Amino acid sequence: MATPGAKDGDVLEIDLRKLKVREIEEIEEQLGVGFDVAFSGERPKGRALRVCAWVFQKRDHPDVTLEEMGDFVIKVKDPDEADPTSAPGS
Repeated sequence: MATPGAKDGDVLEIDLRKLKVREIEEIEEQLGVGFDVAFSGERPKGRALRVCAWVFQKRDHPDVTLEEMGDFVIKVKDPDEADPTSAPGS
């Protein structure tokens, strides 16, 4: 399986609502703080977003490195954004 190197402008969409417990634990371990603390207040978000993107990318590419994630454009899915795969009223 090839490692996904980002090309200029490659976008990786992440949905923080769809993390597995073990993934949250891995994020907390990498950041050294709780998940809620990592995204609170005035705390810098760059490393937290890189680690989250890395965790998502590892689902399909287990050998991807944290360093490789630095060239991706990260789009965090808006929790209020409608899911285009679900029909209204379903």
